This record gives sequence, structure tokens and C-alpha cells, in this order.
Amino acid sequence: DLAGARRAEGLSIDWVDDERGRGLVIENPNAPPKVQPIAATEAAERVGAGTLTLVDVRPVEEREQATVNVPFTTLDDGGHAQLEALPKHTPLAFLCHHGQRSAQAAEHFRGLGFTQVFNVTGGIEAWAEQADVHVPRY
Repeated sequence: DLAGARRAEGLSIDWVDDERGRGLVIENPNAPPKVQPIAATEAAERVGAGTLTLVDVRPVEEREQATVNVPFTTLDDGGHAQLEALPKHTPLAFLCHHGQRSAQAAEHFRGLGFTQVFNVTGGIEAWAEQADVHVPRY
């Protein structure tokens, strides 16, 4: 269909045989940008400057054990819907304990069309080591 054809404009599909092995490589210049890693120190600075929205994806029980000392939002109690309603160019950074759950959440929001999506490398553990030594570790 015509709408789908526009999304495929510039798409290339190729068969490769390189150091990674054999397989198809699909490059789509129209795809949303990939989730980018962000260091805890940079995330803390950007949140403090108001240029980044931090989303803590951990359940409340984990947040009670350790929490960051900067403004953040959660996916609890309608937070997911509030985030989805933000403009798609809003920079979002996702945080969990070590970085795996936040990577999944970040990928979800990338799939929704958000164009500036980050995953805090190392999660709150890295935050406690690099950005704020007062954050308890668990």
C-alpha cells in the first residue's frame, strides 16, 4: 500500500558473508534511532539541567531500597500512559538495577516512535558508584 511504501523508501536488503557470518542485513533509514547507552554521570547532569526525563522502571520495593536524588518518573499508576503522551522528541532515559529491564523499556518506547531514547548503563548500581555515592547499593 502507499502508506507502507513511504516507510520503505530508501530501504536496502542485502545478503552478506562477513566476519559476523552469513545472513540478511536490512538497513532502513526511516527506522527510529536505536536506543543509546548513557553513563550515569551524564544522565544525572542532564536530568539536573532539565534536558532529560529519567524513568525508573524498578518496582516500588526496589525503589524503597535505593533511589536517585534527582527528579524521576515511574511506570506506576498511569505513568506509562503519561510518558506515551509526551512529544516523540522528548529525551527519555530508563533506569533499573543493572540495565536489562530498562533496556527492554527503552526499546518499547523506541518502538512507539520516540527518537531520543537512552538506557542508563549499569543501572542504579553504576549511579551509586559514579554519579552519587550516597545512593545505597543492594
